[in-house]
Amino acid sequence: MDIIQFANNMNQLFKTSSRKYYLTAAPQCPYPDANLGNLLSQSHVDMAFIQFYNSGWCDNSKYGLPHWPESMNYYMWDAAWHNSSFANSDIRLYVGSTAGSGAGNPSSYVSPDFFANELQGLQKDYPDSFGGAMTWDMSWAYGQTPNYAASAKQAMMAGSKCSSSH
Repeated sequence: MDIIQFANNMNQLFKTSSRKYYLTAAPQCPYPDANLGNLLSQSHVDMAFIQFYNSGWCDNSKYGLPHWPESMNYYMWDAAWHNSSFANSDIRLYVGSTAGSGAGNPSSYVSPDFFANELQGLQKDYPDSFGGAMTWDMSWAYGQTPNYAASAKQAMMAGSKCSSSH
């Protein structure tokens, strides 16, 4: 069974349950992802946790540089979202980052402040497709000072359009 058939089977099973289930994927940042591109275009995936790390040219570390957006290519994922390139037109796109210099390729690591700034910029510039942040891995995200995950959450809450009553 290939991944598309597997995802479609899982989605059919999800529909028969009284519980809510989500199907997610974690593609690499080059768009379209060589391994998961067909899955995203042919199966209902609720969230894509895009790995903007360990990929060289499209790492988070490229965000805000003069040649951005050609490098950190969130804009390509957003364009695919707007062009209905995904089987699920409501898929949410999450920006993945390594949460410490030892959590992946050290050249992919960005500081909590850098990541917070990036998240706020993407949240503001791409409100339709932006879903949030993903960090690799949780032992790094919560095991450092400052707390990488808390910094990301605080940045997104500051840029949120939601009122406290929602």
